[in-house]
Formats: sequence, structure tokens, C-alpha cells
Amino acid sequence: MNERIKELMVQAGFDPVSIERMGVMPQAVKFAELIVKDCINLMWTDACHVSDLAHEDFQVKSAKIKQYFGIIQ
Repeated sequence: MNERIKELMVQAGFDPVSIERMGVMPQAVKFAELIVKDCINLMWTDACHVSDLAHEDFQVKSAKIKQYFGIIQ
């Protein structure tokens, strides 16, 4: 799991070690990934359909966000 996701779990009051022991870490990570992907999807605009520049901008920014949170496609 990406360190940033662990940091956010701690900030939210969760103990990653306890989550790991309970065996729900895969679900917690998946939950975080789904939130990040939802946010990325909000960046998609109608302009991305018709503008190569807008589409490229979306691709660059979404890749950067995924990398930051350690999300692999």
C-alpha cells in the first residue's frame, strides 16, 4: 500500500496495523482507490471528447494522481 494512503488512514483515526490484523486491509485499500478514481473521473469533461489538448491534460493529471496514491491500472 502506498504510504500516502497509510498517512491518510492515520489522520482519519484508523490504525493500519489493526486493520491489517483484522484482515480487512485489502478492502480498505480498495475503498481508498475507488475514492481516488472517482475524483479522477470528475476531471473528465466534454472537452476531453473533442480536444486533443484537453484529453492529453486529463491523461497527464490522472496518471500523476494515480502515481501519487500508488494506484496501478
